[in-house]
Amino acid sequence: MNAERLNVIAKTIQQELTSTRVVENLTDLTTALQNLVNQPANAQFQQIVTSKRNEIGAALKSAKSNSFSPAWRQVVTQIGGEGLLGGTLEGILRTIFERNQITPTNALQEIRQIQQSLTNFKNGIDQTVGGLNLLRIGTEDLAPGEAEIGVEIPRGAVNNDLAGLEKELGELKFILGTFLELSTGSPGPISLRTISSTDLQFYFSAVPSAAAALAYALNLLVDSYKKIVEIRTKHSELKENGVPPEVLKPLEDYANGAIEDKLDHFAVEIESKHFHVKDGNRRNELKVALKFSLAKLANRIDRGYHVEVRIASTPAPTDAKGKKETGFEDAVATISAAADSMQYIRLEGAPILSLPESDHAKRDIEKKGTKKS
Repeated sequence: MNAERLNVIAKTIQQELTSTRVVENLTDLTTALQNLVNQPANAQFQQIVTSKRNEIGAALKSAKSNSFSPAWRQVVTQIGGEGLLGGTLEGILRTIFERNQITPTNALQEIRQIQQSLTNFKNGIDQTVGGLNLLRIGTEDLAPGEAEIGVEIPRGAVNNDLAGLEKELGELKFILGTFLELSTGSPGPISLRTISSTDLQFYFSAVPSAAAALAYALNLLVDSYKKIVEIRTKHSELKENGVPPEVLKPLEDYANGAIEDKLDHFAVEIESKHFHVKDGNRRNELKVALKFSLAKLANRIDRGYHVEVRIASTPAPTDAKGKKETGFEDAVATISAAADSMQYIRLEGAPILSLPESDHAKRDIEKKGTKKS
C-alpha cells in the first residue's frame, strides 16, 4: 500500500472509533461484567451489562467500516485490525455472550482481551495519523462523485516479468475500455490514479456509469464462480493424489461449462441495464467485446486477481445549473449492492478455468474503437 492510501484508511478508522466510542464502551462493559462476576445476584449490574451490549452492538452495526472496499479490508487486516471493527466485532461479541450465558467470568476474560487489543489498535491508529500528518503525507480521497476501479495482479500471474506485466496491462485496458465505452459511448482514455508495487495494485479513475457496469458484471461473475470453488479444491486434491489428467478433465470441463454457459446471459443483463451506445454496428461489436471481457475477468478471478470498485457517494455531482447528474444515485446503489461479491475469495489449489479469449476479435474491436474515438 502507499502512504496516502494508508493515511485515508487510518483517518477513516480513527473517525469511526471516535464516533462509535467502542473503546470506551468496551471498557465500561468489562467493568460492568467484573461487577456482575463479583455480585452475580445484583440485577442492576445485569441491566448495565445488557445496556452496554446493546449500545455497542447498535454502533458497530452502523459503522462505516462495514462498507469498506475489499482492498481497504485487506489493509485493515495487514495493520492488525481484523476482527476489531464494525459488524465483525459485533458478531464476535455476540458469540461470546451466547457461549457464556451462565459463565460471565469466561465472557469477561474474552472481552477483556478484545478490549485490550482494540485499545492498542486505536493507539496505533492515532500515532499513525499523527505521524503521517506531521510528515505532510496527504490522503488518497475520492473527489465528490468520483469512482475508482482497483485491480490487484498476483505477481505469479506475470512471473515478475516486465513483458508479462506489459501484456497484462494491455488486457486490462481492453476489459476496462469495453465497460467504459458500453456505458458512456467513449472508449477512453483510462486514467491511472495510483500504483502500489508491493502487491501490483493498479487504481484507475472511472466515471460512475462505467464503474457501476463493471461492479454489476463482477457481482454476476463472482456469485457464479463461488459455486465452483469447491470443485476447484477437489480437483487440486485429486491431482496431488496422482489422479491422471484424463480422469480430471471432465471436472475441468464441467467447471468451465458452468461459467461459460452463463456468459451470454450475463451479457444480455448488462446490455439491458448499462449499454448507452446508439450506433447499431458498434453496439454489436461491443456485445462481442463484452463477452470476451467477461471471460477474461472470470479467468483472472480464478487465477487470484482481485477487482474492486468504490465511489464517493456524496455529494452527487451537478451540472452548470445545479442539477444532479443523471444516473449517479443508481450507480452508487449498484456499486454498494455488489460490495459483498467483491470481497476476497480464499482460493485453494491451482486454477481450473480456461475460458476462451479471442485475440483476433479483441484486436479488431480495439482498432474500431480507436478509430471511433
